[in-house]
Amino acid sequence: MAGTGNLIQQDLPPQLADFLQRLDAKLDKLTTHLMNIETSMIRLEDRITAQERRSEYQAVELADIRADIVMLKKSMISIPATDPPSLVSPPANSYVSDPCEILLTGLQTDVELTDEQALSKVFAAIGLKNYHKFLANTRAWKPKNRRRPAPENTRSFIFKLSSPSVRDNCMMNASKLASVNTNELFDAQTALSGYRSLYGKFDTTRSATTAGGLPSTPRREARQANNAPHEH
Repeated sequence: MAGTGNLIQQDLPPQLADFLQRLDAKLDKLTTHLMNIETSMIRLEDRITAQERRSEYQAVELADIRADIVMLKKSMISIPATDPPSLVSPPANSYVSDPCEILLTGLQTDVELTDEQALSKVFAAIGLKNYHKFLANTRAWKPKNRRRPAPENTRSFIFKLSSPSVRDNCMMNASKLASVNTNELFDAQTALSGYRSLYGKFDTTRSATTAGGLPSTPRREARQANNAPHEH
């Protein structure tokens, strides 16, 4: 065929023979391209078939999972209702809320400041400036079970802060009050000379913890009140 084609092209004019030769080359190239496309289509069909098989397998797995869920729901419905464990309910005398309160003691009675004004000075003295904006309220406090009466030359009160984190940060700085000079802090005219100890402690009504971590008891409260320095 090639020999015959060559003989035919030899009988053709040179321009026509050159055109036919270039046309044959393009046809060969197009045929090769079509064969590549066909091969790619076969590969895609194989991939689609494999994906369909995986989808069928996954569908079976999903059906099994749905069946297990239905069985679990049925078993949950069939469980008889029982009383919740006792651990879920807190004891009758327990406290689950945090009052965020701190007890401040050792404040001279001759300091003519409100609780809020005194706290503003105390906060500033321990490096908590503008901390008064976290103050919720204050209330009076006196020691319990005092064995013998003593002159009340100091007063105490409990103040409540806005959150447990604010309260904890305040207690972390409470130890700084041990070196506070109340004469300078409150400008007291008749305050005792020297350094006075102002200290905070947690007070949750039933169980209180001092700044040093010791539990507060009525006996300890009375001893602290009796050991407080008095005016002479």
